Formats: sequence, C-alpha cells, structure tokens
Amino acid sequence: MNQLILANELLNYISTLQKDQNINDWICRGKTDITYGSPNGGWNGMNGFLFVKNDESYSFVIRSIPKEDAASYIVIESLNLKGQLYNMDLSNPRICKEKQGKTYLLESYRMTVGKGKKKEKEVENSFKSFNVNTNEVTVIDDINPNWSKTLTDILEWAILREKVKLDLKSNNKSIDTRFAQIIEDFKVFINEEKTKIIKFSFKETHPKYVWINDAEEKIGRRGFCHYELITRDKYPNKIFVEIHFDQKYKKKFENLITPYINNQVRWNKEHESKHKELSLAFNESYDFDEEELFSKLADALNYLESNFGAIIRSEFKNIFLDSNSLDNNMKIQPLNQILYGPPGTGKTYNTINKAIAIANPDFDLKQNRDLIKVEYKRLVETGQIVFTTFHQSMSYEDFIEGIKPETKNEKVTYEIKEGVFKKLCKEASAKKTSKNFDDAYSKFIEEVLTKGSIFLETPTHKKKFKVIINSNETAVAIPETEKGTNMGVTKEMSRDYVVNGTIRDWKPYTTSIGEYIKKRYPVEIEDIDNSNKKFVLIIDEINRGNVSQIFGELITLIEDDKRLGKDEALEVTLPYSKDKFGVPANLFIIGTMNTADRSVESLDSALRRRFSFVEMEPKPNLIKTESKSGKVNGIVDGIDLETLLKTINTRIEKLIDKDHRIGHSYFLKVNDSVSLHHSFTNEIIPLLEEYFFGDFGKIGLVLGSSFVEKVNHSFSFAKFDEYDTDIQEDLKQKSVFKIRNEEDWKFSEI
Repeated sequence: MNQLILANELLNYISTLQKDQNINDWICRGKTDITYGSPNGGWNGMNGFLFVKNDESYSFVIRSIPKEDAASYIVIESLNLKGQLYNMDLSNPRICKEKQGKTYLLESYRMTVGKGKKKEKEVENSFKSFNVNTNEVTVIDDINPNWSKTLTDILEWAILREKVKLDLKSNNKSIDTRFAQIIEDFKVFINEEKTKIIKFSFKETHPKYVWINDAEEKIGRRGFCHYELITRDKYPNKIFVEIHFDQKYKKKFENLITPYINNQVRWNKEHESKHKELSLAFNESYDFDEEELFSKLADALNYLESNFGAIIRSEFKNIFLDSNSLDNNMKIQPLNQILYGPPGTGKTYNTINKAIAIANPDFDLKQNRDLIKVEYKRLVETGQIVFTTFHQSMSYEDFIEGIKPETKNEKVTYEIKEGVFKKLCKEASAKKTSKNFDDAYSKFIEEVLTKGSIFLETPTHKKKFKVIINSNETAVAIPETEKGTNMGVTKEMSRDYVVNGTIRDWKPYTTSIGEYIKKRYPVEIEDIDNSNKKFVLIIDEINRGNVSQIFGELITLIEDDKRLGKDEALEVTLPYSKDKFGVPANLFIIGTMNTADRSVESLDSALRRRFSFVEMEPKPNLIKTESKSGKVNGIVDGIDLETLLKTINTRIEKLIDKDHRIGHSYFLKVNDSVSLHHSFTNEIIPLLEEYFFGDFGKIGLVLGSSFVEKVNHSFSFAKFDEYDTDIQEDLKQKSVFKIRNEEDWKFSEI
C-alpha cells in the first residue's frame, strides 16, 4: 500500500467516526483546533482528531495528511506533553515499509528531548525497559485493512512514546543531578585538601559544567579564559577537564600554547566547532563512579595549571589594563565590561565604584557613600566619566555623529554634530586643549559674515582664494580659477589645526584659514596629554538599544587589540564628517544589562564577543547590614527580610529562571511595616505581574494565599455555536485569581 493511499484511507476512516464513539477503549472527541505541530504551527488548517483513553489518562491528536505531490504524514501530538510526539514521514522506508502484501508502520527510534537529539540506541533501550522489543507500530493487510485496529495500534504506541520521552527527560535530569552533587562534593574536597591542591575557587555552576578560577582569579575572568569541569550529552556519566579560551583570543592562545602540547593534552576540536571557543582538554576523562574521582580531577586541574597556567597569565596584562585601586576587586578592569543581573541587584550602583576605580585608582572606595558620590560627580564634571543610557530610539547619529538641524537667525541649518562616544574618544586622545577657541572662531565667523567674504592665499604657491561662510558656519574656500572646486573647512578642522597642529584635509586652505584665526584672534593653548588619564563611558541598559545600529562599523574598533596604539590598531573613515577615527586604549566602557529584559545569550553576538560579563546576583545578606534595613538588622515585625527574599527567589527560579530573580535593593529601603507594604505594592508585585504576564496564579505560588485569592463568580460566554463546545467548557473551568487587599497580607506565610 503506497503512502498516499494509506494516509487517505486512514483519514477517511477517522472522518466517519461519531463524536464520543468508543473504538477499542479510545474515545473519539471529533475534530479539534488544538495544534502543537511543527514550528510556526505547521499543521494549522489540517484536520486533527482528538482521542482520549477511556480512563482519561492519555489524550492525543491524530492527523493523517495525504499529499499527492509530496510526502504524506501521520502526526501524533500529546496533550499531556503539549507537543508533537511522532511525525511519521510515510515516504521514509524506516517508518513505512511494504512487504509481501502488508504495510508496516515502524518506530524510527529518533526522538528529540530537550536540547539535542538522543542517540537512537538510547531511545531503543528505553523502549526495551518497558518490555518492548520490536519496532513495529502496526501491520496493515493491504487487501483487507482493519483501520480501527490500525488507529488504536497507533494510539497505544503513542502511549509508549510518551513514556519513553518522559523516561529520557528523567535520565537527563538524573545525570544533571548527579553531576551537580559531584561538583558540590569536589568543592568540599578541594577546601579540605591541605598539601597537594592548588587553591582554586569555583565561579559559575551550570547543570553540565562548572567554571573554575585560579588562585589569582586571572584564569576564570569572563571574556578571557577559565578552567572547566564539564559533562556532555554525547558522553553521559563522563567528566572532562579543560581550559576554555574566549573566542576573541583564539588565535593568540592557539599560537602561544601549541608548541607545548604533549601526549597529556589535546585541542578539543569538537567543542570548538560547536561552541566557537578554543578548548584545551586533558586527554583522560573520568566516569562518575570512578575510584578516587576527586583526586584524579584535582590532579588533572593541577597538571593544566602547572604546565599552562603561567603561560596564560603572561598574556593577561597585554589584554587587560592595570588599575591600582585599594579595593582588590577593582585591581584589574577589562576595557569593555557589562554588569548583568536581575532588577535591583545594584548594577547601576556598582558602575560608580568601577568607574572611579578606573578613572582615579588612588581614591579610597571604602569611604562613606556620600564621599564616593562627590568624587564621581567631580570626575563627571572634568569629563573623565560620561554616563548615557541606551534606548529603542538611540541611533548611530546620537552615539557617533550625525547631521542635526539647528535654527539660527530664524533659519534652519544642518550641521554635523558629534555624538557622546566620538566626543569622549577625542577627549581621551587629546594632547592639547584651548578654553577660548570657540570664542575666537565665533569672532572669525562674525567678521567674514559682516564683510561678506575675505581673501587669503595658499602658503606655498601663494594662490589667492575667497572665503565665505555657509549656513553651517563652515568656512568655504573658493579658488580664483575656472576649474577650482569649492572646499569646506569645518570648525573642527580649524580647531585641529589651531589647537593640535593637525590637518585633516584640504591642507593649503586649512593652513591659511587656521593661521588667519591664530593671527587675528589669539588662541590660548594648554598642554594636557589626556593619554595618561583613563576615561570611562557608562552605558546603562545597554541591551535595550539596537547595538548593531548604534555602534555601526565601530563595534570592531572597541576590541582590545584594535585600539589606537595597539599592534592591530584600526581606524575608519566616518560617513558624515569623513574624519579618520579610532578608539583610544585609555577609554573604558562599562555597560549594565537587566537580565529580566533580555538574557546574555540573546544579545547581539558581536557585542558578546567584545565585552567581559560580570554577573551581579541578589545579595540577601546585605539587607542585614546596609542602608535603612541594616539599621533594624533586616527584621521588620518579626519578619526576617533576608530569608523572605531568599524564599521568593527560590520560587521564581523554579517557575522561570535565575535571570528573573528579585534584587536585594528592593528591601534595603525597608525598615518598618509601612515601607515593607510600600515595596511590595509599588515594586515587587508589579514586577511579578510583568514576569508572569499577569498570571496571578503563579504569583500565588510565589507569595501564597494571603496575597492572592481565587475569584469565584458565575460565568458564561456569549452564544457562539461555531466554536468547539468542549473547548468552551474547558475554558469555563479556567481559574481566575487576583491580588488580595493589603490588610489581608501575611508576610510570615510567604
């Protein structure tokens, strides 16, 4: 029986079934709009039929899809799993096979569970664990097909597939749980070992890997490299010991380390091709149940540290600039970094400390916060620290340069205006400055406009040219020749010549105009050499802007080795001013990112590659010591605020993820019952509403029944017979919740 006939006949049979008809203990509920299907609802519009086991333990949607000009399909979707269960491509001989007057529908042993395809053997073994030793879903007699048996065989097999899928998910979780426990035990082992183990500190733990720092916390810095213990789906129950290098420095470290490769280590090309980062792997891997596992893991880490640690650290200073802050955490700052974390974890607050530590490393950050803010304000006023915020409307023209309209003397003019980033780059590169150039240039403009024009001559060939001023206050040089081309010398071109002695373009005309300004309007010039200072650009909410659009071609220039003065230094020609532009090596960029808005993984990849990321996690312990809450030891009306925050975050992490936890700052302002209620009413509950998209039931799972109640009221839909009545009945049963009145809240029951 060919695939088209099979799919067509099965569809015809299912279409003849009556609603609520019992077929071999399966109840047909008729046509349904429920669809999970292929991506983007690929089965929408194709007939689906809902079948429910008579004890209501399983519910499946079956679609038989005959196609004359393409492959025909039988698709099974599970309501329990809310997803596609088996997509049977009847053109595939591994799934549909004709033999001696019979057609066999077969199990392919291909199944996707969570991330990545499970190996077919693993799927087959899972079927065998349920005492299923054949892959025959059903056998159809081509002459006398029994379609009711075919249908129920498919449905019974769907039960098996659902069980296998859940079993594989459970195994995944079991492996992750075991790995997590091994890591926790290994941490204890490392801390207790006194003689043999180099001092490692554990940085970032994930269900399948853990980052490890060296004792100096150089190896382990995000955006540089780190030691890692990792287990992989392809090799379950195995632990690998490796060094992973940020892809920005892939070539650098590949060239540096390759001469030292021996039979104990290897480059892990498999990891590199999958994750785009260089991986140096210890050759031996270790089973979860291996004897003396912890000693072997420690020996492997120590081998990598002893043989490659010093080599790697020798490159550290070439990549990161030193800063001599008294605060140990501020000693070394990457040029580009992003502080990321949930709302209220102090990201913006901490940028002040980091910016001061960079711009003025001798300042004592352990002083009173008011004094720290005074120093921050001073550095902002002197131009060493600049603060900006990215938003959806932020553009290249705002950040780098663009043409902006201005109204002068009731006339609209258009000028090239520098953005915040270009201004700061120029300031950081400046070697000289002038306090009165703007005044001198204004007097020059006024003179030429009053006279209508002036005549000058080129310095070498003494060729005369006329100078007029256009609407942008640019000096336009007009040669006294028929073939001469008008050339504009902008205010910034004149400034560069007069103040810095540099010529961007039109050398004869720029020189003559500049000398005229210097002679007529003396300009005071001061040597400053800002290259000896460090400048900081703080970009708040960096993930809210379109980074590709805002940085444009300059995203490459912020890389460490592309900065001015570095070996791989680059300059570009800006599109509006045509200026040559590069980013100085003494300009640091600090961004902040709210992970509840967008996760690190979803950021523009060009941005991720060029920034180091510093995680800012909630710190409940600060509630007992800092700000207003610290003055009451973090206790309000018998409620321990530290414990309260930990409890809430544990539940949020279970319901969503760690990126949506709540920061400690929401509680630092709390020192009595009034401020506690205010924080929940105006900050925490609105934040939870946003997190759960208005699903107050889930807010109830976080805060409890004293905060959220179920709404009980009579209800009916408008009369609309065309809509599936079963679905209408299901929707009527949907629970509706609301936030209780404030006076009902019991914080002790959270």
